[in-house]
Amino acid sequence: MIGPMESRVLMPAVAVEFIHNSSLIIDDLPCMDNARIRRGNPPLHAKYGEATSLLVAIALLNASYGLVVKGCNDRYEDVISIQSELVNSIGVDGMIAGQVVDLFSKGSAAQPSKMLGLKTTALIRFSLRLGAITMGANERQLG
Repeated sequence: MIGPMESRVLMPAVAVEFIHNSSLIIDDLPCMDNARIRRGNPPLHAKYGEATSLLVAIALLNASYGLVVKGCNDRYEDVISIQSELVNSIGVDGMIAGQVVDLFSKGSAAQPSKMLGLKTTALIRFSLRLGAITMGANERQLG
């Protein structure tokens, strides 16, 4: 919507994948959902242990911080905007909040409505805004 796709969006897109995979690894841990299967295979913690899984998740998340701004071409205001969007989408108003709701409302009828806009939705919203900012969207276009 902002313009033709350019190669500068590729590294930020990789960052979003790193964030997503990090969240899946954490979500599968025994202290969270204790998943037995992820995409038809045993989750990472079942194969390599909880400690290794947690370190992999943290490594992916940390790697995403630098990759997410790779397409900004040193536009300081875009770097700040993207980092702010990242913190908000992962943090206590986004994916972490969604995980808390998920953990403490298991079996509750209110769970789906409380999670609206959190977890995966927060990451999707971030990826859309990330692409737009990277491509030079102005405030009106970001709406």
